[in-house]
Amino acid sequence: MQTKMKELMITVIGAGPSGNYFAYLLSKKGYKVQVFEENSRIGVPVQCTGLISEEINRIARPPRECILNRIKKARIISPGKVEARVELKENIVVDRAAFDLSLSEKAALEGAEYYLSTRFEKLERAGRGYLLRMRGKGQSTFRSDYVIGADGPLSTVAKEAGMYGNRKFFTGMQITAKYSNSNEIEFHLQKGGISWIVPIDEESARIGVAFEKDANKEFNAFLKKVFGDKYRKKASEKKVAGLIPKFSPFQRVEKRSIFLLGHAATQVKATTMGGIVPGMKAAEALSAAIQGGASYTIR
Repeated sequence: MQTKMKELMITVIGAGPSGNYFAYLLSKKGYKVQVFEENSRIGVPVQCTGLISEEINRIARPPRECILNRIKKARIISPGKVEARVELKENIVVDRAAFDLSLSEKAALEGAEYYLSTRFEKLERAGRGYLLRMRGKGQSTFRSDYVIGADGPLSTVAKEAGMYGNRKFFTGMQITAKYSNSNEIEFHLQKGGISWIVPIDEESARIGVAFEKDANKEFNAFLKKVFGDKYRKKASEKKVAGLIPKFSPFQRVEKRSIFLLGHAATQVKATTMGGIVPGMKAAEALSAAIQGGASYTIR
């Protein structure tokens, strides 16, 4: 049974942390894995703070060259201005582009095949498997036995498979700016969202917000709070923005041999909205489910 399983083709749509890590886990076990990424470079564009809890070291320790900072303190400010200081196990801030690339390189070394600049568009049943319609250079149709949608919050795989559901989102906005700090994370809890300051070093930080509504208004208000009258200049600097799915325990993640992973499955922390560790833990669960013939949903 295991030998026959390894003859099947497993397709991953999306080369983010969860998709790359899943590809690595199954390729390492001898499975045939192909990964499709719509962008021309893995890890780009970056739409992430890059803050990861110490739990990542149990899952896949980031290479030293990917780590920008190590932080052991956090300050949490409530809507009523009540502050709490927390001692952390060492959190790290990573260069997300470099981290994503390092995971894809590990998967490729184990035999996973990567296709960049290739966008997934359509899914069709073909016997016991699927035909995948792609837009990009070269071949436009691929056959697969398993399809893994790791293609982000607006997952096309989820839509094609009828698993998209009634999703809700936060809009995240962030800049990287000069900001003298004491190497302490700040989380400002607010109605409808959260704001943060995550140090990269003693003189710079990633400063941003994530809100269900009026994210741009909240972003400017937070920058004004942090920088005073200079906030307009900071707000005009290059910012990154993106959707963050709101975690839903009712999100369907499995249908026949189609599975959702990471942001595509709304696998984010309900507190900080971080998605790297939840997505990679889900990749481990999905890898084990496929190898053992078990249900991914109940793991």
